[in-house]
Amino acid sequence: MGKSNASNSRLTFFPSPLPDETAYSLVNRFYERSGMFSICSTLDLLFGRHSMQVSSDFLSIMPELSKACGLSFIEFVRSHSIIPFFEPFLSSSEYQQLLGTLEQGQSSKAIAELSLLANRLDISDPNFKSCPSCMEEDKEEYGIPYWHCIHQLPGISCCPKHAVRLIETNKCRNKLISPKEIYHSVPVSLNSAEYLYAVLATDCFASSHALEHKQLYQTYLYLLEKKNLLTEAGRIREQALKKALSKYWGGLFSRQSFERLNPLGKESRFPECLFHSESAHHHPMKHLLLIGFLSGSWSNFIGAFSQQPQLESQREYTLTMAIDPLRDKKRVAHNALRKGKSLTSAAEESGLSVTTVRCLAESKDIDIAIRPKKIYEVERRAIIRKLMIGASTRSLAKKFRVSIGAIELILRSHPELIPLRHKIRFFNSVRKHRSTLTNTLAANPTYCRNEIKKAIPSSYTWLFKHDKKWLYGNLPPEIPRAKRPPTAMHLKSRRKKTREI
Repeated sequence: MGKSNASNSRLTFFPSPLPDETAYSLVNRFYERSGMFSICSTLDLLFGRHSMQVSSDFLSIMPELSKACGLSFIEFVRSHSIIPFFEPFLSSSEYQQLLGTLEQGQSSKAIAELSLLANRLDISDPNFKSCPSCMEEDKEEYGIPYWHCIHQLPGISCCPKHAVRLIETNKCRNKLISPKEIYHSVPVSLNSAEYLYAVLATDCFASSHALEHKQLYQTYLYLLEKKNLLTEAGRIREQALKKALSKYWGGLFSRQSFERLNPLGKESRFPECLFHSESAHHHPMKHLLLIGFLSGSWSNFIGAFSQQPQLESQREYTLTMAIDPLRDKKRVAHNALRKGKSLTSAAEESGLSVTTVRCLAESKDIDIAIRPKKIYEVERRAIIRKLMIGASTRSLAKKFRVSIGAIELILRSHPELIPLRHKIRFFNSVRKHRSTLTNTLAANPTYCRNEIKKAIPSSYTWLFKHDKKWLYGNLPPEIPRAKRPPTAMHLKSRRKKTREI
């Protein structure tokens, strides 16, 4: 009880929050007023502990800060964090659950609930961002510049209010820092992709409009059809959409925050990842890039969303229209196999090849109707064991009197064996070529390096490419250049010099 009272008395001297000020900025202003020498002593004074990352967007100390400011937790989160940025893309129950998690100080759990790790994007920006024009206004009105929430939104690089480039300051875990007072601003074009995204993200952040998932995707598909990006069957023209997105946002994808979202990137799964599951949590940046392309602004999209659009033909949009057609075929084949039908019957019903259906059955461990020449379970287990120790598919096919394709089919149903077999083959090659070199040296102790290379060219070349350190450690000593016999080129050069003399 005494500890709680002590904590409350410390927070009594906390500064009043300024408009749109981040929680980090509040702690920093207290630190500057207190005259403390370190962040640890400041946090110990405020909260009785210092083992937290104050620069995170998901602060575990927000409940204590809201009490210190005299605000309810919901009001504090709404006004002094970037959490509302995620609200439009969560259901009401999911957002309330997120607030409950944060109110308990469980920031790691909140990150997991938002699936931020699964989205493969930065959980938090590595830099604090500030606007020179905003700092000048803050200093004139409040006497001090401070960190604004809207400038810390993911992906933003310019101020939506003043259309100037934001100044980036590296975050430091062991320091509390203030914005750099640099009042030289670099303007950005109002038609540039970075400014359009900044306005879009800010409007999303300020909006309290919850986008119900099913209606959200109905709106996406409706707007895609208006842009002629749906086929007659209602499927998304994936490649056309990727190119159109890349063209619309231009150089935005060259920025670090958006590199992994580049639709034309080699490993990119955007924007198709948005349509894989209606219930999945996707980062707001992914939604905003699609929304900006489809509608141009947040208000235009909310207008289309509110109209609950339908085609003139009144046909219903469904999320399955946006998914790879093979998924439906595999589902049909899977159901047929579960009912005990043969591979041929399942292939005919689904429209897939017999080989594809067989692989599906193997991967799902489904017993299939087979002819007497099938590989029985006892033999199958024996083949798997042989595959695990690196036996070749050709030798196994010969031993078990089946085709190489049948052995490869078993291997493909256990993809985890493939990298293991690669390592085994590499180890066997190392052992083979090392042994060849060792035997050659033992049989010819007077050989120099060049003679060994001529005697075993394939093993020498393989070791040079893959095991160079061992090769040079076991070859005979290098012959000094002065003692090496002249090559044909050297002799030719000498004759030429002699003739000139």
